[in-house]
Amino acid sequence: MDEIKWVGTPSSSNVERIGYDKEQQKFYVDFKKSGTYQYSGFPETKWNEALDAPSIGKFVATEVKGKFESVKV
Repeated sequence: MDEIKWVGTPSSSNVERIGYDKEQQKFYVDFKKSGTYQYSGFPETKWNEALDAPSIGKFVATEVKGKFESVKV
């Protein structure tokens, strides 16, 4: 069974929380207004970068969108 580790992002105006399934290498972004998106083929090193990012919204915009296959879930 897939295990998603969720982390809240209270300082973000656009992102409610982010999640990661290490086994499946899937990254999840729960946007406050547009729902949840899943990004496939997301390595654990990128997850660690996301956790350390000063702005998760900027990280998603520059490091995730358009670089990983995505689907709204």
